[in-house]
Amino acid sequence: MNLRKYLKVYKKFLHTSLASELEYKANILVDLITAILSLIGSIFLLSIFFQNNGYIGGWKFEQALIIQGIYTILNGITNTWFNPNLTEIVKHIREGTLDFVLLKPIDSQFFISLKKINPSGFLEIMLGFFLLLFCIRINQINLSLSFLALSLITIICSICILYSLWFFYIYYHYLVC
Repeated sequence: MNLRKYLKVYKKFLHTSLASELEYKANILVDLITAILSLIGSIFLLSIFFQNNGYIGGWKFEQALIIQGIYTILNGITNTWFNPNLTEIVKHIREGTLDFVLLKPIDSQFFISLKKINPSGFLEIMLGFFLLLFCIRINQINLSLSFLALSLITIICSICILYSLWFFYIYYHYLVC
């Protein structure tokens, strides 16, 4: 299959996931409130660590917020794509339906990794980006093309590592043990 067909299939996956999530509109509001309160709680906990000291390990509070923003983005990606999909592998193996996945005329890893999308994770991703933009402003970071490119490469590599760790975790935790 070429890229255009995969994008068309992914668009269907996204449409189906959004339709099932929008059945209960109150869930979106609850997910938004939960994501905001979780981020506020994380920032509050971080501020407690920096309460008595301006620096921890050479880091200022404003710099540590950058790490919190990146964590929030990666956690949103995990909640959007990895958690709903990779746990399905175990279900397919236990129910004996993995052969149906393997026989579909689409790449099996693409199908298993991207079939379900949890739209509430997008809220967390957006909150993480807003926190990063705020941190760039308060830390007075100059946005150059090289800085943006390196940041994007770092986040993409982080996503790949996180995806690999999730696959290993699912394999080891549910299938080996």
